[in-house]
Amino acid sequence: MASKFVGVDLGNSGAVAIWNGKADSSPTIHLFPIKEDGELNAAELSRLLLATGDRRDLFVVFERVFKPLSLVRKQGAAQAVCDTLGIDCEATAVVTWKKRVLGENSNDKQISVNRAKELWPGIDLKRTPRSRTDWHDAAEASLLAYYGSLLNGDRI
Repeated sequence: MASKFVGVDLGNSGAVAIWNGKADSSPTIHLFPIKEDGELNAAELSRLLLATGDRRDLFVVFERVFKPLSLVRKQGAAQAVCDTLGIDCEATAVVTWKKRVLGENSNDKQISVNRAKELWPGIDLKRTPRSRTDWHDAAEASLLAYYGSLLNGDRI
């Protein structure tokens, strides 16, 4: 059973959140690794995942997408990275994880930011130290990691 959870918010401003599943620690946030051509940097995603320790302890969750084609390619590439490394992963429908974690399926990104701050009061959701607003992609990646813990029977 997994003990570390990774949430991946696909997209050009997306994020990767790595969480140890412990209530007293916040997820570590990384930029979603994108190459100059806009495609997933599979080598960098592999490096991020392998840096967490034993890959058998990982469970990766990302949103299942059907369009646009650029996101579908990134989803497929992210799944291929996990499959190649032998890491359990799941692509989940947006409505499914949001309903379970947020209690509703909302496109309001502030709801995700608020929920992440509720779960992890000390979480830093700023994209850069100079950012004035919270990075909603980081919040959603963190919540996807949390959703992964729920799928594995954990609760905080």
